[in-house]
Amino acid sequence: MDDTQEPQAKKLKLEDTTLKPECDRRLPLIESDVGIKCYVTSGFTPIPGIVKQRFSDFIVNEMDMAGKIVQLTNTEVETIPAANGSLPSTKKSTCSATNNLPTDSNKVNDNCNTVTDSSTAVTDSSTAVTNSSPAVTNSSTVVTVRSTAITDSSGTVDGNSATKSLSPVAGTHEVGSDNSSAELADSSSITDNSSLVNSGKSITESCSTVTGSSKASTEDSEKVANTSTASTSSASNSNSSNSQSTILENSSQSESCSAMDTGHVNCPIPTNILNELKEIKKKKSVKMVAPQEKDARKKIHYYIQAQFPNICSNCITDNGVKYLEFSLQSDNSSSDPRNRGEGWPKDRPTHLHFILYKEFKDTMEAIDIISKYSGIKPQHFNYAGTKDRRAKTSQRISAHKVKAEKLQAINSKLRGIAMGNFQYSNERVTLGQLSGNRFKIVLRSVETTSENLEKATESLRQLGFINYFGMQRFGTASIPTYQVGLHILKGEFDKAVDLIMVPRSTDKPHISEVRQIWMEKKDAKVVLKKLPKSMNIERRLMEGVVTCGVTNLSGALERIPRTTRLLYLHSYQSLVWNKVASLRVEKYGLKPMVGDLVYIQEPRADDMTVDEDETTSSSDKKTKPTVKHLTEDELEKYTIYDIVLPLPGYDVVLPANELKDAVTGLLAEDSLSLESLKCTKKAKQYRLPGSYRHVMVKPIDLTSSLSYYDDVTEELVQSDMDLLNKQELKHKNSGKHMAAILEFGLPSSCYATMLLREITRADTSAAHQTSLNKQ
Repeated sequence: MDDTQEPQAKKLKLEDTTLKPECDRRLPLIESDVGIKCYVTSGFTPIPGIVKQRFSDFIVNEMDMAGKIVQLTNTEVETIPAANGSLPSTKKSTCSATNNLPTDSNKVNDNCNTVTDSSTAVTDSSTAVTNSSPAVTNSSTVVTVRSTAITDSSGTVDGNSATKSLSPVAGTHEVGSDNSSAELADSSSITDNSSLVNSGKSITESCSTVTGSSKASTEDSEKVANTSTASTSSASNSNSSNSQSTILENSSQSESCSAMDTGHVNCPIPTNILNELKEIKKKKSVKMVAPQEKDARKKIHYYIQAQFPNICSNCITDNGVKYLEFSLQSDNSSSDPRNRGEGWPKDRPTHLHFILYKEFKDTMEAIDIISKYSGIKPQHFNYAGTKDRRAKTSQRISAHKVKAEKLQAINSKLRGIAMGNFQYSNERVTLGQLSGNRFKIVLRSVETTSENLEKATESLRQLGFINYFGMQRFGTASIPTYQVGLHILKGEFDKAVDLIMVPRSTDKPHISEVRQIWMEKKDAKVVLKKLPKSMNIERRLMEGVVTCGVTNLSGALERIPRTTRLLYLHSYQSLVWNKVASLRVEKYGLKPMVGDLVYIQEPRADDMTVDEDETTSSSDKKTKPTVKHLTEDELEKYTIYDIVLPLPGYDVVLPANELKDAVTGLLAEDSLSLESLKCTKKAKQYRLPGSYRHVMVKPIDLTSSLSYYDDVTEELVQSDMDLLNKQELKHKNSGKHMAAILEFGLPSSCYATMLLREITRADTSAAHQTSLNKQ
């Protein structure tokens, strides 16, 4: 960056320069606990204010790789654009999910308008199925659509029926089948997603294959199955939770079954395993030690798919050992990706892209809800990054071989969630596939002037802010996530489990009692019965303990979603980075120095790289960033905005100055080293390669303004849904209270709250912000 004058750090005093990590604690975290201590902006009077007094004060829109803002502009299914010419889709009625979106600042409004969906009737007037040929011909298909009856604000009802004729499409034998689950039970009757993991299995890799018959003759039964997703999932869960598992070692001679046995000469499965598969029954599964080579495991999955259509094959990890587990597939065919893809047009791209708009929910929570209503497993949805919970956010999502009509049909059932801007693509959305996020943020109850706000804004434009990991990175509970991560990295799985289950100061009395049962008796079955379904992480962990036993807590932890487990590890990395960044700015200021690290080639995203495992495709793995040490001759060519610091890992380069000792010193105090992060004790899946992160960041197109309001419930910024519904804001020139409104963009992995703290000079922790709300 070409700056005429190097910025200078001002008022950069650390209250405590020690790098020793915090000990276990029960009090809520504050910024200094996680290494956030310095400021860089100056020349204005601080502007304290309340951040996220209402979740609608925090608007986040993802920016794609080209820098374009991702925005929900429609919720219809029309002729959908695609990269290689997808087939036109039937136009649907505009969804009325907006009627179900929350209006209160902290909870979903239950007094939303009622939307009633009539089921879609599909009539195949003449469908010829030839058993000798895979081709299916629809001579004519008539779809009768009973349009949704919606009562609007004026009390009128549009409930007219419409009949549409669709041209027959070659290879499409089940037109409208994805709407077979349009009539869905109320959310209260649907099995909670957390219960679906009670299957007696370890974490399942994405290489899992679920086989099922794809014959046209099963069409009617599949439609019935789709309309009862919740009940069959529950039944399946009950069966699998009582399953017995037979583990068989591979034959040392790697015997292959004969063509007479299987009808296939190249059988990759040992004979003893094959015999077990032929006699497999419900409530029983068969395991074999998995081959080390991924290609060999794929051959087995494909073989099972071809030769045993009623058997599921999954690759699982148990106590660090990979197994292939075979079990009789459940009747819930709607969750089978191959059944979802039946009738998929050959010239339609295989990935549905859409924009997910959500309110007061995190990304995974929203996907879980969509999964419940659609019958599509959460792992079939992909996203570029997670978004804040206490906010209104829009982001891109992709789903493999899911028809747009299926998701649009459940829009009216969802509260605080809407999907739209559907299109098909040959590529799925991958982690890190975004350039950043665009924010609209309201700081309420401020006391300042327009002149002072502009000075603060200009200082931020010129200097930016320290690119700290924000408080969200370390959890909102009184037990920091980095402590859990530290124990996992050290192989102390019993301590990690206890930290997840230990009573918190913020717990309600009955929750504290349940947690205490674990701490005193380690009785996972009793705890599981008493834990509410909303405590998803704790429930999954206890289900793991019930299955794996208290002597295999590493296996029990694997029942927690892998993304969550990695967040524990990344939280520890972030703690180290924050503390080293504070030391760098406090001691050496905002100028490059010899030994600092800079990129030779900028990576696609500068957050942690995707960890290496079999669920990561080549498109997921980011190009390994190349860095170099600055020499004395190069100092004038770079600014502080080019300097990066490493997140500790076995594959990073450390600065060639005093900061190297700071990183290694922090790890040593926790009995860790860079090398130890390559092979964590008893758990190789927790290895951390590490990455790099810019020390300083400047906001993109930062603007600010003042607004006035009399009531805290008054909306001061517009979300995508507000714009879609043409809800205008009421601008006032005066009022009882004043608010500062900031709009800006940030690169991916940067925290908007770390920008705000430069203006407010106030702690951004949840505990401090809550105290301001009570004043």
